[in-house]
Amino acid sequence: MYAASGYAISILSGRLSFVLGLTGPNFPVDTACSATLVALHCAASATRLSECERASVCGLGILEALGSFGTAAAGMTSPRGRCHTFDSRADGFTRAEGAGAFTLESRDTETDKICHVLGSAVQQDGPSASLTAPNGSS
Repeated sequence: MYAASGYAISILSGRLSFVLGLTGPNFPVDTACSATLVALHCAASATRLSECERASVCGLGILEALGSFGTAAAGMTSPRGRCHTFDSRADGFTRAEGAGAFTLESRDTETDKICHVLGSAVQQDGPSASLTAPNGSS
């Protein structure tokens, strides 16, 4: 019974909101690597536009077997287990787990803010060169 809805990320965000006692709209954002940044952009925009006084954002990367086996079989992961971004030694990427959480709050006085989002934006780069390579002209 629980497995039927347990795999749906859309239901997970509602369950998490319920457990934490959060109210208001909640939704998952799945844009692959940029998901947390896109979610932060949505939250910052909502607080900036006074759609809400407070917004919570959480980004989570979880290693699971199917994704690891699939990217390895496709030759996407580094056989050495190291990333060498923008380097001639680059031979794939490595997978890792991580999490980050933010709470954004709209306040009238700047002195109450410890950190604030100065700006954010979201862009789609058009047709990609491949599944893992962005559009070169963008």
